[in-house]
Amino acid sequence: MDLVAALEHANLAVLVSALAHVSGDLSVLDRWDRDAFFRLRNPTTMDGATAAEIRDWAVAALAEVVGGPGGPRDPRAHELPLVSSDTLHRIAEFCAGEPVDPAYVPLIVDECNFAGAVRHQPAWSVPQLPDRLDELRVAIIGAGLGGVGMAIRLGQAGIPYTIYEKNDGIGGTWWENDYPGLRVDVPNLFYSYSFAPNPEWSEHYSRRDELQAYVERCAEEHGVTEHVRFGCEVLSATYDPDVPQWELRVQPRTGDPFTVHATAVVSAVGMLNRPFVPDLPGLATFAGPAFHSSHWPADLDLAGRRVAVIGTGASAVQVVPGIAGEVAHVDVFQRSRHWVMPNPAYLAPMSDGERWLIANVPGYAGWLRFLMFWNNSDRIYDSFRIDPEWECPDVSISAPNEKLRQLMTGYLRRALDGDEELIARVLPDYPPLGKRIPRTEVGSRPCGATTWTW
Repeated sequence: MDLVAALEHANLAVLVSALAHVSGDLSVLDRWDRDAFFRLRNPTTMDGATAAEIRDWAVAALAEVVGGPGGPRDPRAHELPLVSSDTLHRIAEFCAGEPVDPAYVPLIVDECNFAGAVRHQPAWSVPQLPDRLDELRVAIIGAGLGGVGMAIRLGQAGIPYTIYEKNDGIGGTWWENDYPGLRVDVPNLFYSYSFAPNPEWSEHYSRRDELQAYVERCAEEHGVTEHVRFGCEVLSATYDPDVPQWELRVQPRTGDPFTVHATAVVSAVGMLNRPFVPDLPGLATFAGPAFHSSHWPADLDLAGRRVAVIGTGASAVQVVPGIAGEVAHVDVFQRSRHWVMPNPAYLAPMSDGERWLIANVPGYAGWLRFLMFWNNSDRIYDSFRIDPEWECPDVSISAPNEKLRQLMTGYLRRALDGDEELIARVLPDYPPLGKRIPRTEVGSRPCGATTWTW
């Protein structure tokens, strides 16, 4: 892969943002029509001549940085210049294609890793404190992404810690869950540590094995794994203000509970790792396999079977398409209707060109991460806010929320081929964003199901 070929896969708004950052020349942000760049979220709406002009300009601008069209010239050694908050704000508004609150700039600095991972490492402002670190003992409950991230920072600060993990491996939800179709539902460049970027993601929304490997690799590279006590569940944590310290009761996989003391406790247990199995009549005597999706049997063969899936949430949206081509028939039992967001990148692979740009063009990965953050959080903030003057509060809460409702309603109608009976069963009757919104590939049937029952 070389620069010219890779640029065919570039998000051009991100590319121009990165080059403005590298060069310090903000005039390039005004070189092309702003409306054209606003449409770059969907590159097919930009005319080919303008896109080609931008790519040709980028080849020349990047020649000194990545060694010309033949390939990179040690691009990882190229440091992005320190720039002012005003400059970052200007680039951010261009990259997003809309106004960005200046208050967002500190998050950009922290999350986009422009200055490299070293910038994020903690440093002591009181010189004598590091000499007293041996007095500290931090207990972390859980070795998922949150627990591993906390452990990495504590290790960098020189603070002793131990992670107590009830499972036999690192990864949290990615260790516990292994059902068909399992993948993350936010972009990888968003769903990863800012200080540990991965330019080798195989998909935009990676599958379970790749995410599990990422967490394990981060733990190994930062020396976290050796501090984990596996198969140990924390039963209770009691604080004694007179000592002061925490007392934890820990239950190992085998043997009696034991007590440990800690200066501080960090709970990183996650919110959804305790499966709920409904008390259904006859479930205990059901002759076939019955299980929660988080306890998917490793040797299960569903070929030719009739399968019932209870629930239509985020897991079901992944499980049902994952088994639909294997089973004889699948029924989906629905209690609650869910809005579903179509996403053309949800099942799409990351191209070689995209990976090359992320790894080799200074600033590209950072500004692409910013765009992921923006599009998946603050950009849709107005859709969450209730407009007290809105006239249709039963179906939407504001004009932006109504726009989102119409978009997802149109998708459901197209995906279900105008089947009005089925549409009536699955179309939510409450405003969007009232519950978590699962993602699905554009053009696919929600859940991929053959039958809906409720």
